Amino acid sequence: MSNIRNWYKRIHQYIAYTLARGEHLEEELDAIQSSFEKIPELNDDGTEFTETFGIKKPTQDNHPVQYGQIKHIEQQLANIDSNAQITSEQAQTAIQYGQAAKDIAVNLIKPDGYKYIGRCKSIAELRTIKPTYHGQRILVDAYYEGGTTGGGEFVADLQDLDTPDDGGICIVGNWGSRWKRIFFDHVDIMWFGAVNNIDCSAHLINALRYNNIKIGTGEWIANINEQNKVILENIEKLHIAGQLNFHVSGKLTLRETIQNKISQQISIIGDDCINTSIKSQVNVTGSKGAYYVTLLMSNIDGVEPGDYLHTVNIDKGAEIHRGCWEILSVNQSDKTIIVKNTAQVDTFPVTNISTSESYVIKTTLNFINCDGILCISGNIYINNIMIVGNSDDYWSKNDVEKTEKGTHGIIVGAVTISKIDNSNLQGLSGGHVSSGRFVGVSGFDQQGVVVELGGTFYGDFISSCNNKRRGFYASTAAGIRAKHISANGNYLDGIICDIGGQVYASSYSCAVGNGDGGIIASSTGSIIFDEGICSYNKIGAESRSCGFVQITSGQIYNNNIGIYAQYTGSIFCNHSLLQNNETGIHALLSSTVRANNCELSNDIDYISYDNAIIVCTGSNADRSKILLRNGGAIIDDLFNITDSLNTKKLSLKNINESGVILSTTSLGDDLVLTFQSEMKEYKPGYHFRGNTNGFYPQLDNSNQLGRQNNRWADIYAVNTVIQSSDERLKQHISSLNNDIVKAWNEVNICQYKWIDAIDKKGNGARYHIGLIAQKIKDVFEKHGINAFEYGLLCYDKWDEENEILDEEGNVIQEYRPAGDRWGIRAEECLFLEAECNRRKVNELESRLQVLEAKYG
Repeated sequence: MSNIRNWYKRIHQYIAYTLARGEHLEEELDAIQSSFEKIPELNDDGTEFTETFGIKKPTQDNHPVQYGQIKHIEQQLANIDSNAQITSEQAQTAIQYGQAAKDIAVNLIKPDGYKYIGRCKSIAELRTIKPTYHGQRILVDAYYEGGTTGGGEFVADLQDLDTPDDGGICIVGNWGSRWKRIFFDHVDIMWFGAVNNIDCSAHLINALRYNNIKIGTGEWIANINEQNKVILENIEKLHIAGQLNFHVSGKLTLRETIQNKISQQISIIGDDCINTSIKSQVNVTGSKGAYYVTLLMSNIDGVEPGDYLHTVNIDKGAEIHRGCWEILSVNQSDKTIIVKNTAQVDTFPVTNISTSESYVIKTTLNFINCDGILCISGNIYINNIMIVGNSDDYWSKNDVEKTEKGTHGIIVGAVTISKIDNSNLQGLSGGHVSSGRFVGVSGFDQQGVVVELGGTFYGDFISSCNNKRRGFYASTAAGIRAKHISANGNYLDGIICDIGGQVYASSYSCAVGNGDGGIIASSTGSIIFDEGICSYNKIGAESRSCGFVQITSGQIYNNNIGIYAQYTGSIFCNHSLLQNNETGIHALLSSTVRANNCELSNDIDYISYDNAIIVCTGSNADRSKILLRNGGAIIDDLFNITDSLNTKKLSLKNINESGVILSTTSLGDDLVLTFQSEMKEYKPGYHFRGNTNGFYPQLDNSNQLGRQNNRWADIYAVNTVIQSSDERLKQHISSLNNDIVKAWNEVNICQYKWIDAIDKKGNGARYHIGLIAQKIKDVFEKHGINAFEYGLLCYDKWDEENEILDEEGNVIQEYRPAGDRWGIRAEECLFLEAECNRRKVNELESRLQVLEAKYG
């Protein structure tokens, strides 16, 4: 098609014919020309359709501007060229087509202009369309004909002969040509044909060729097996706006962690479990950490080796069978199975079993040399599934540091970046994982379930067994809410919380057969273990470093130590059984244990030393089994001695009968500390009263607070110190003489830093304002005054004190060399400073009065 402008110019050179309706032909042509000149700019699309205010000839029949209409206009105008005359009807038709061409061009630049371009109804139809040139574009309405999702813009790539059809991004047509979807930073699973509530696993497999996979709102389902397990290993690529439910079947081997890092909702659910129960314990072989236990079961239909026996409830006394244990063999004829139980006890206890509540978990995710599930944002729900590591294949207790790989079963709230405890990335955190009734974790060389940095975990009947460090671990403001859980047979501990972590395990939860502690709270962490069972551990329940443990209606038995509190830890145990522990309660280093209304029987001893306190009420076995040492105390019904005044006393004495007595009396709110005097008799020393009387010594004006080399750093009080100033208690009352006032005027107030503060804080040590005792002494001597005649100056010295050890070699008093120290009584110095200032002010006022009298 020639240039339209020149064409019109040439046409205008014809004689102006008059149309039938009286108009000149050139006026009609001017109208058409005017319409074309009003067409806006159009962009080059690669088919010679360049930017212009006119329209060049399209070179392809399927050009976005409907070529047929423009071609018809051309034919109408060509008729004018050949005949040099047109009818009125022909001219009108030409005008109409000109207007139509203008309308098409204008519509193309509208937001919905694509509806005027070539398009097809579905991806299936797209496969039937053969592109005619490279770069050709087409719109697809939807993935399925009549649908509303999955459509998009495609471009023909005639140079690509290899890329396979992935059902969403690259569509291979019936002629082998490729249509490729135009997209930017993400792909949408609906582009691959995925639909809500229908298995989308095949679509996910295709989408996983790309990063940043968008999954929209609503419920999504993906059926996972060994063949398409790669989906689980690439969850971090998914961006899920709704809920994605994975239905997992069989036993999968995974070498990558299942990760949820971007606040999405995921569930992982295995096949239904088999309901069964343990009828009896038949036989046990093996040794510590690897016992092979033969069990008679009520039902083993469908049970296979490699499944896991998950026992959630059993006869009391048989809790060593609680947990999740791998089934090694199945004997269908006599309904027995052999499981591997990793209880860390020297001898596996023989137990009588009549009933249990057990299930066989059929679905297993086996993780090789990596963590299992990681959730640092969003939510993951798991059920009917075992999370299993392979630490038994490589870990060695004889060389832990070199053989462990740092793997965890379930991680919530943080990314573990090394095998060292508490070495987690301080970044995005706060995810949540929930487990249903049939979940187990086993075989990882660190923790089974670890919750860090604000993450939360809810477990119902979950078991965490055979992990090389702990079953459950919560720290750094993270929390575990657990019900009916089992933390059995772990190499170190069952449940531990640390650094502000919290664990609430209720309703017959248990921590049994662990190599170290059953439950441990440390560093302000807290564990509530109501109705819990701690047995066959080295330590049943432990609290240390300001940790807190609460056990109500629990059972603590057959441990080396039943309850153990140290380093200011505290344990509250109420209405619980402590039985058959080598040591029932052991408290030391300023810790406290309160065991109220507990049944204590057959425990070897109760120990309290280094300022620890045990408060214990209930039935006890033998008072001779109690050991107090180095300030330890046990307050118990056995130690209550009642006299005529109904006084209760606690005596803390050494082998020589020296020591102190704490006593309370019904005569008042008073705790009296009584000490042994030089006369080998006990006399009241200090009173501690909860009412307004407070803390005070027995004798007036006889005791000091602190001593020369044992000073208080600071004293915090609302009011200032009240000192006696009764005239009846004083003599030689007089005004200050001028010599001491004159001397004090030469004493300089200075600023300084304490040397020990500089040693600790360096440049951060602060300045203090005050006086130097030796300078006061020097100035007073210069004026012939003995500073020690005044109480404002002090000097103390002390003798050497040798180190004192107890019978076990522990240091109970450190060595202290001889020394001395200067000091002042600041209040007296300030009074002297005030007197000097007062005299100066009086002198100035007198001089001012003289000047005012003289000069007015």
